[in-house]
Parts: sequence; C-alpha cells; structure tokens
Amino acid sequence: MDCEGAEHAILYNCPADYLSRITQIAIELHTGIDPHHDTEHIKDYLLNQGFVTRQSKRALGMLWASKK
Repeated sequence: MDCEGAEHAILYNCPADYLSRITQIAIELHTGIDPHHDTEHIKDYLLNQGFVTRQSKRALGMLWASKK
C-alpha cells in the first residue's frame, strides 16, 4: 500500500471479512494527524486482525504484515 497518508483510514475502515481474505500486506506508513495514525497503533490493529508484522531499519516507513 502506498496511499500517501490514507493507509490508516483505509485499513481501519476495511470490513473484517475483506481483511480475512488478505494474507500479506506491504505498507509505506505515514504518520497522520489523528493520534491513532502511527506505526504502533496500526501494528496493534493488524495483530488483532490475525497478522504478524515486521519492520526493517533499512526501509524506514515500511511495515510488512502476514497471516500467522
């Protein structure tokens, strides 16, 4: 996902049955003005949706998520 700051809104508003069909996501994250639009909140959200996440120190701003 490269949505120039809209990735949080897209994921937070995506119906759970849609997310259940996704097995992998690569996200370029941007911090938004909403307090929940940061890396830690999106990681927690994805964890609650059944994903595990990882980040790289070399690829700043990137988050990868895959199903457990």
